[in-house]
Amino acid sequence: MKTLFFSILALSFGCNNKTQHENTHPEPEDNVAQSAVSIVTAARLGVAKRQLAEESTMVASLNIEKDGTWKDLRVHDGKIIWKNESVSIEAKPQAVVMGQHEGKPALFIGFGQGKKFPEAATQIFRITDKSIDSVYSEKRARNMITDLHFDQGRIFMAAAQDDGSIASGWIENGAFNIIHREKLALRQLPLDKNTIAVGRVYGDKPKSDGDLKLIDTQTKKATKIETFRGIRALAKADINNDGIMDLLISDGWHYKYGDAARARVRLHLGPDFTDAMTLGDFPKDYTVNRIETRKTKSGAHLILANASRHAYLLQLTDMGWRKVEVCPIPEGGNAVFSKHEGQLQVICSGKRTQKVALQ
Repeated sequence: MKTLFFSILALSFGCNNKTQHENTHPEPEDNVAQSAVSIVTAARLGVAKRQLAEESTMVASLNIEKDGTWKDLRVHDGKIIWKNESVSIEAKPQAVVMGQHEGKPALFIGFGQGKKFPEAATQIFRITDKSIDSVYSEKRARNMITDLHFDQGRIFMAAAQDDGSIASGWIENGAFNIIHREKLALRQLPLDKNTIAVGRVYGDKPKSDGDLKLIDTQTKKATKIETFRGIRALAKADINNDGIMDLLISDGWHYKYGDAARARVRLHLGPDFTDAMTLGDFPKDYTVNRIETRKTKSGAHLILANASRHAYLLQLTDMGWRKVEVCPIPEGGNAVFSKHEGQLQVICSGKRTQKVALQ
């Protein structure tokens, strides 16, 4: 069981080995007409300028200023560095999401075990303009948060359990109320009140491909969605502005990731998610670990893909979906959207934290 745990731990934080494997798995074809997702196109954005800041393991940004400037946060060496404050957590940052607290923007950061912090508990901290508070803490044999979302006004977490499974549920009043539990299901996302999307990196047999299922949490019925391989990222947004939520996934994981894995973002249109198309493929990387979306004033969606070694911007233009390489990020690092005086930018973690203006 310990071997399985550390294999999942490596998956959650990134891997850097190289192997050789022939790619023989049939890939699902795009089955969505381009017009079906070309409702609103975005202005062509590119990297305009870069600014460098101090080192960071993880970054985040929060909209707290009236002039359109977001405040940036860094996590490094077991500390949250926020505004003029540094708070020692003594744990590894594992996930971050923006949400709300008392009607105002807030950040929620999940922490757990890492090489430097083997005794750390599973924890979630809430960061607001005024405070940094713990909202959840529990010590297990395996302290790893594999997914974190803010949905329906609540925190939704997926985390490793002592039986080797990944459980997901809501954080309420400091308690973890589990609604689903499944082995290898690193990514879990609430879709509505009674449905969650569950993505596994591997299947039931050793080294087999993972899958994506929709789970009805009331009836426990599972509906399988066709994917290429294992799931490494899940996000939702109404990409084509039809009032129905769509799924964004990264489905290219393979156990011999150095050669056979694919770093890509794929769109599955709601409500049944059977119509799908690939929005971006990133051959310089072997996986996409996180997907973030941002809706512009025009109604167009920008997609920020955190791949294994780079962050990419995806935007729908008159010529189709276009990708821009924004910045390098370290294994286990991240990049997030931010703003400075109303100007969209991306903050990237690393030896020198990068602030990349987009225009």
